[in-house]
Amino acid sequence: MKQLALNYFLAWNAQDANWLENLFDQDIKLTDWDNSASGLENVITMNKNIWKDVPNIWAEVLDIIEDDNACAAILKIHIGSETLKVIDLFTMRNGKITSIDAYKG
Repeated sequence: MKQLALNYFLAWNAQDANWLENLFDQDIKLTDWDNSASGLENVITMNKNIWKDVPNIWAEVLDIIEDDNACAAILKIHIGSETLKVIDLFTMRNGKITSIDAYKG
């Protein structure tokens, strides 16, 4: 679980939509404090729009806490000189990410 989450952040920071697509379940759901999307194509589009709107955004992983089919990542999201505290909650099944809920602190 932890490695899957770490791979997600590597792909996300690289702004690599193809890599993300390989990590996601077809029925992925993504919710953050501004938007939400369901389904692989919509979630990939949501990520591409974030990268387009905020090209200098990147996630710093501070810690990942894992359970059987879920994990929580404690993060700092860097946007230029601004830093946000964020927790991402992941659910996973069969080696794929099925949902991500992001909460801003």
